[in-house]
Order: sequence, then structure tokens, then C-alpha cells
Amino acid sequence: MKTSVLLISIICSISIFIGCSKDDDNDDIAPLTVSITNPAESDTVSAILLIRAESDSAPEFLEFFFDTFDVLSDNTMPYEAQFNVASYTTGAYSAYAIAHRGDETKSDTVHFYIQSAGNYWVTITQPLEGDSVSGDFTLHAEAGSGIEYIEFQFDTMPAVIDSVTNYETSYNVTLYSVGEYYAIATAHFGDSVAVDTVHFYTTLASTGYYPVLVEDFTNVNCVPCANVAAALGDVEEHYSSLAKPVVIEFHPNVFPGDPFYLASPTIHLRQFNFYALSSIPKLLLDGELFNTPDDPDAILTRLEQIRTTAKQATIQGYTYSSGDSIVIEGVVRTQSALIGQLSCYITRREFDFSIAPGDNDLTDFHFVASELMGEQALSGIMEFYFRYSVERPREILGGENTGYTIIAFIQNQSSHQVLGVNAFEAE
Repeated sequence: MKTSVLLISIICSISIFIGCSKDDDNDDIAPLTVSITNPAESDTVSAILLIRAESDSAPEFLEFFFDTFDVLSDNTMPYEAQFNVASYTTGAYSAYAIAHRGDETKSDTVHFYIQSAGNYWVTITQPLEGDSVSGDFTLHAEAGSGIEYIEFQFDTMPAVIDSVTNYETSYNVTLYSVGEYYAIATAHFGDSVAVDTVHFYTTLASTGYYPVLVEDFTNVNCVPCANVAAALGDVEEHYSSLAKPVVIEFHPNVFPGDPFYLASPTIHLRQFNFYALSSIPKLLLDGELFNTPDDPDAILTRLEQIRTTAKQATIQGYTYSSGDSIVIEGVVRTQSALIGQLSCYITRREFDFSIAPGDNDLTDFHFVASELMGEQALSGIMEFYFRYSVERPREILGGENTGYTIIAFIQNQSSHQVLGVNAFEAE
């Protein structure tokens, strides 16, 4: 877990150069860059000022400056710092970030507005945004004067209420799979409330369970596919947020007229052809063909076996919006050099049709692949930083989408073995 110095990780890009002279190396080094991405220019903030910056030129560290606060430094992804501005009056302010690499520096400045929070504010101070936790961890918050109590919420656990200063509670994530989670603190001031949310990660050290990639090859006109969808629904309910598998749907054109296939045909054929499949329904667990895809008990039994097997790589990252695009920045880390292919898909988290679009009478679809955001062959690499961006998927007539989930996984192209996988929510 990060300390109060607010050293928080960031995602950047690293280029590896082999066999070059010193002069050639210097010629190939990218110019130092830094860009503040949060808050945006002229944004309005209140209570907590979160400054986030990005750089694609491998800086050694970034420094963040705001008003008379101590300078905060960050040398890992995502580059960011938090300042408590709850006592600030409404007005215009500015902050800046400086990237350092050897003797080089580069700065960027952002101008924004602070809206006075008055007494009605709350901020989660532990864990910080983007932190990693393991085993038992403490959720701690601070709030404005006049507060009656704070209500803490995490996953499906019962809400915890604390009315004593030094507001905090503890949770245990030993049984949680590696991944991204969030917690909420709601401060109650009589008839008024203030809310803060923090996103964080569980680490490999905290769990004996690992996320499993579930690939469902289906089609709206495939009648037996409805049974597979029902089985996967039972599996999702069993796991809740604990060790939930990472599901992605592909809709190949085995039956014509599927609206998801028509929206992005290449995407839905990519993995179908990779596995040399010829029919549906088909279900693969971590790249392994599963023969009884409509049996939820059999799926759960196999998932329990797979999820205790350590994966070679972890994938961490975060998402954000940039204009009409959705961006993911992430890092792949391994304990030993791997060989595989990183693929990153944006999926429609939940898509509902008012009328069933096909013969299987299903109207609700989940985690349907929409676009391939990016891919990268990895060979002998123990750490790889990536950044992919894609325009929001276009609408599909007759249906409504609720949010997006970005799914990143690494797969051996020969054995089909999944070496690492994770899912990241995006709005």
C-alpha cells in the first residue's frame, strides 16, 4: 500500500534498444514530454484536487506543485498526486507538473476552478486511488465538521457505519482474485450527504486465486447458445466479485444476421479463426476448449481448478475518457521473460434489446467484443507499458448499451495458453 507521500504508479511506454552505440542510443531516445490529463483545463473541482499526468518518454519521476503544499513526487504509474482543498474558497487556481529524466526537465500547467466545499465533504485517504492492497486492509476517510457518521461500502459486504473521529474500517481480500475494485465512503450531515469513491487493486501476494478468461462464441440466431448464456449467468452469480471470471463474447457469422457481427465483423472472427473453430456454441476457459458449455456445475468445477494455477503475467491499468475516445493505459509485469501476444478489447458491458434480435429469444447480452483497441507481440519481456485509445463504439439499432469493459489478456500463440488477463471498467 502507498504511503502518505502519495507515490502512486503510472503507465508509460518503454522502448528497448539493443546493439546500439552510445551515440546511437542518444539519437533514439524520445524527447521528454509531460501532459496533465486531470483536471482538464477550466475544470471545476471540490474538496480533493487529484492531479494526474502522463508521459510517453520514460521519465525518472514527476513532481507536482500546487499553492503552498509540499511538492509531491511520483515515479510509477499512474503519475498523480492528491491535495486536500476542502478549506479553499471558490475561485481560479493553477497547478503544474515537472517531468525529470537525468538533467532534462519538462513542465505542464493546468488552470482550473475550485468550488468551495463548505463543511459538506468527505475524502478517502487510505487506500489512495490506484493503490495495491493485500490480506487485511484499512479503509480510512476524513470529513468536514458537523458530520454525524460515515458509511463505508465495499463489494457485497454489509455497510459499516462509523461515528467516531478517525473514521475507518477493515476488510480482508485474501480470497479475492487479482484485479481492480472500489470502495465508497458516504458522509452524513443531517439531511445532506457527501460521497467519495476510491479504486484500488488486489495483488498476487494477497490471494491464491487468479482471474480466468472465459471466451463465449455465440450468435443471436443460435438457439443452443441460450443455454450457454444461462449457464454463464449462474456462474456469475456464484462468484459475485470474488474471483469472478473475465468473460468476453464473440459473435461469428455461423448464422447470418447477427447485429453484433454486422457492427464489427473482423473482431468477431479473429479469435474464432485463431482457434480454428467451425461451429457454435463454443466455450473456452483460458484458451482450453470446454466440452459441456451448458452445464454450470461443470464450468464451476473447472474454473476452481484453473483459478488456483498461477499465471505468468499480471496486467494492471486504468481507463479514462478523452473527448469521444476511451483510453486505457496499462503495464504488463512478469516474474520471468514470456512469449505471447497482448490483446486489448473494448466490450459492451451490458447491451439490452427491446425485442429479441434473433431466434434464441435472448434480449440481454454481456461483454460483447466491439473493437480491438490494440495488440502487441511480447518476446523475452518482463515489463511492458501500453496505451491504447479507441472511439466509443457506434450504437446498434434497437438496443441500448450500459457502459464498457476493457479486457486485456496475453496468450501464447502456439499453445493457446492464457498467460495473464484482467478487466477494466470504462464509461
